[in-house]
Amino acid sequence: MNDANNNNNFIVKGDVNVTKNNTFTARYAFGQSEQAFPLGSPSDGGGSRIAAFEQLSPTRVQVVSASWLAIFSPTRINEVRFGYSRFRTRFNSADATQGDPNYIAPGSLGLDFGTGLAGLPEIDFNGLFDNLGATAFSLPRGRVSQTYQILDDFTWIHGKHEVKFGGEYHRYTVQSYNDNLGRGLMVVSPPGIDSDPYIDSLIGFYLGDFSSYANTFANMGNTNRNTFNNNFGFLVQDNWRVRSNFTVIAGLRWEYFGPLGETHNLLSNFDARGNLVQVGSPTLPHVYNRDLDNFGPRLGITWNPVKDTVVRAAFGIYYDYTPQNNLIANFTNSAGLATNPVPSLSGSPYFVGGMDFNPSAWTGGAAAGPVFTPTVNLQSIFITDLHLRTPYVQNWNVNLQRQLGNSVSVAVAYIGSKGTKLTRLYDENQDFTNPDWASIDVFSGGANSTYSALQTTVQVHNFHGFNGFSTYAFAKSLDGASDGIDFNFATAAFPQNSDNVAAEKGPSTFDTRHRWTTAINYTVPVLHRLPNLLAAGWQMNTVITIQSGRPIPIVNSDDTSGTFNFHQRPNVVQGVSPILTNWSPSTGYLNPLAFAQPADGTFGDLGRDQIYGPGFVNFDFSVTKNIPIHERYTLQFRAEFFNIFNHPNFALPSNVITPGLNADGTLNTTAGPAGVITQTPDVAQGNPGLGGGGPRVMQFGLRFQF
Repeated sequence: MNDANNNNNFIVKGDVNVTKNNTFTARYAFGQSEQAFPLGSPSDGGGSRIAAFEQLSPTRVQVVSASWLAIFSPTRINEVRFGYSRFRTRFNSADATQGDPNYIAPGSLGLDFGTGLAGLPEIDFNGLFDNLGATAFSLPRGRVSQTYQILDDFTWIHGKHEVKFGGEYHRYTVQSYNDNLGRGLMVVSPPGIDSDPYIDSLIGFYLGDFSSYANTFANMGNTNRNTFNNNFGFLVQDNWRVRSNFTVIAGLRWEYFGPLGETHNLLSNFDARGNLVQVGSPTLPHVYNRDLDNFGPRLGITWNPVKDTVVRAAFGIYYDYTPQNNLIANFTNSAGLATNPVPSLSGSPYFVGGMDFNPSAWTGGAAAGPVFTPTVNLQSIFITDLHLRTPYVQNWNVNLQRQLGNSVSVAVAYIGSKGTKLTRLYDENQDFTNPDWASIDVFSGGANSTYSALQTTVQVHNFHGFNGFSTYAFAKSLDGASDGIDFNFATAAFPQNSDNVAAEKGPSTFDTRHRWTTAINYTVPVLHRLPNLLAAGWQMNTVITIQSGRPIPIVNSDDTSGTFNFHQRPNVVQGVSPILTNWSPSTGYLNPLAFAQPADGTFGDLGRDQIYGPGFVNFDFSVTKNIPIHERYTLQFRAEFFNIFNHPNFALPSNVITPGLNADGTLNTTAGPAGVITQTPDVAQGNPGLGGGGPRVMQFGLRFQF
């Protein structure tokens, strides 16, 4: 696997004092990267981990910002800010990228899949062999996102009051394509001819015994869309210094997040009658209704009851914008509101419809073709609640800070939050009550969350040359869904059983119970015994991070629930530890004998995110030496050691397992290791060698300061 992550970045800054009371600033930032990374899992729909099918992602980012600060008087100040960003990226697999050595043009090999796209379809073997082909979901895809923002803030100081009020406008535009299932997805169905499951699976491949995901093998149609949002916000806030030791901060913010729109009205949703129609139709003027009551109050206090002691407390309600990606490029069969098989587009190039597998074109593993033909079966769709509300979070905190002498301070804080109307997914047609469609994946605002944390911090300032802090957090985060998108079957958004979403309440996918972070800088005293060039200017720095593991979103490799959503969890075998005592990356982190396959048509009793992965320990260290050249010029030497002790850290184990016991309690002889670990955290983040959790990295550099 030739993983790569090449970056080029630069920033240009400018500040101009136009007059004594008027300042203009501007910034321009540019970034460009070329990434190649593996992204696959042995699950159905997970894609291949083979090098020939790795994903390629070129990206370019440009950001422009400007501000004008005007001081009308000592008590009246106004600031206008403008921002523009342009983000261009695309994702494709190596075998579908022209110029890549792994490029596959099916026609040149005598293959006709009927999709018109390069590369292989995704062909899955139920975890027995590694899948072939990159993931069929949302690949290839790409977008050019542009954001326009203008804000104005006015500050008026009057007596003990500092009043701020202002407003902002955001416009988001996205030009995108998302060929979800465009290359096709085929899951081998072993025919039961041979007792050896591996041989039987190969026989199924040879004979063309394939099943599909949610009744669709592939999609076809032009997926280019131009979507947009218009958002507004207004704020008023008063910082009232009631007494010299007591301040109250009170404010109110109103926000409006406009419904998603498309330049040519190519979005669709169910109308009030349950019919799939285009936006702009008489029964569907907007893809969902406007939400106009997003009022967010804020209240905070700062109190100095005694010398060297500060008490702070605050409460606020904050509304959140739903990214367009969740609505038009989700990880579902019909990837979003922009690519539904809406009847009014039938016959148009923009009609995106399903395709069936043509078994007569598949002979002995060859594709004389076309293998995929326009479907005659029911199709899946993606909709959202017509009354989709804006997600919001209530945050509150209490903080006690105490100064100890001139150099040390300690703080203890409680932080809590409650999320409401958070986004999630579910299948409205899990029980096939709607005869017109297969799956009806709903983007809903039906999830909630809670978060509680105790945080302690010690800060040191100029204590015998030491500066820094050490903080520990004990936290717990619970929710019913941790995201509005379920990328690569992460189980963050989609439930095991859409008829019982309440059973999904559990630890958040990012839940981290314990985290300790320390950052210390030490200025070395002048070493008089050394030559002047080496005697002074030395500093040593260290950053220590230790945290507990995060939940593993466990699902079965073979979903026997009959729902076709591949989110079935196993049953728990009581009295058996789910984590191996002497685990290793190759033997697996999980104990397969701790899990049993549920009976056909049922769901597992393992709760969502109940088992946690390995923790994280990292020590970074650096030494710097400042060498004065002139009163205005300094040369700095840096020696940096990331993960200096080369402590092994591991990404989450594979979440797709084959339970060690069958539904009848007998031993499953085909079950191999469970929870195999194939990545370190830096690789899992798509940042090999540079992200946290990788092997020891040493870096030396010179920096010229002026």
